[in-house]
Amino acid sequence: MPSISEPSVAILLCSYNGKNFIRKQLDSIMNQTYKNIKLWISDDNSTDGTKDILKEYQDEYGKERIAIINNAQTKETGFQSGCVRNFLSITCNKNIKADFYAYSDQDDIWKEDKIERAIKSLQDYDNKIPLLYGTRTELIDENEKFIGFSPLFKKAPSFKNALVQSIAGGNTMLFNDNAMSLLRAAGMVKIISHDWWAYILISGAGGKVIYDEIPSLYYRQHGKNIIGSNNGVIAKCKRIAMLFKGNYKQWNQSNVNALSTVKHLLTEDNLSTLIKFIKTQNSGLLTRLLKFFSSGVYRQTIDGNIALLIGVIFNKI
Repeated sequence: MPSISEPSVAILLCSYNGKNFIRKQLDSIMNQTYKNIKLWISDDNSTDGTKDILKEYQDEYGKERIAIINNAQTKETGFQSGCVRNFLSITCNKNIKADFYAYSDQDDIWKEDKIERAIKSLQDYDNKIPLLYGTRTELIDENEKFIGFSPLFKKAPSFKNALVQSIAGGNTMLFNDNAMSLLRAAGMVKIISHDWWAYILISGAGGKVIYDEIPSLYYRQHGKNIIGSNNGVIAKCKRIAMLFKGNYKQWNQSNVNALSTVKHLLTEDNLSTLIKFIKTQNSGLLTRLLKFFSSGVYRQTIDGNIALLIGVIFNKI
């Protein structure tokens, strides 16, 4: 049973046709060592029996432990809203209130101390400012066989890094109510991924971002993954190809457009960084290079920073 002295945690899980793996994830959540949790599930109109599984777990644990939401965006528009929109929808649901919030995918397996370790890590910081915690992941295949780890990042998290790179998956994240207030103030923005957006906005507003090198979950890699691991030589080659196709420029533009609606939430220094970064996208070569170096934006690895510089030179960022 949860202790009344423990901060409350709302776990935000988005599901869509996840019957093959969702039981393992639900079990790992309900078996957490940290007990003051409530699971909120936003289902995106699943048609494969996922809804029946969710109802089964809700009947077992009770509505006070598991709440199920039929994604409102699907009902209003008549089509599948998609992963990112689903996560933004549940994030902006003001009926969900807690001291801390954690995102969850439907097909991972959480380590039993995931929430407990995250809460302990954030206790070292001032809860009056926005706090965001994320970790590395342990990769498994469809049969739960270990296949590696997500990349290990050593440089400090910051807005200057967040503008060009996401370093922790949403499935690893836990954030406080002040961070949630920022995300809700931004609302249903058009972005590439909810976890990257959380890193950008919370760091940009002067919040504290903590990256834990110790994996907190088993991240399942399979054919239906919307976003998988970015590790390995093949993945690097794919990223280079995407760079020259203009994918990163499109993604960055989406994030910049979203930030333009919440400039008032950014610190003065981070707003200055954003303005310089924008000029690396919309200027001639010399100005792009000058603004790029003066902005201080960076990726976490040498290879990544070389690719970033190439992207600036060829106007692909």
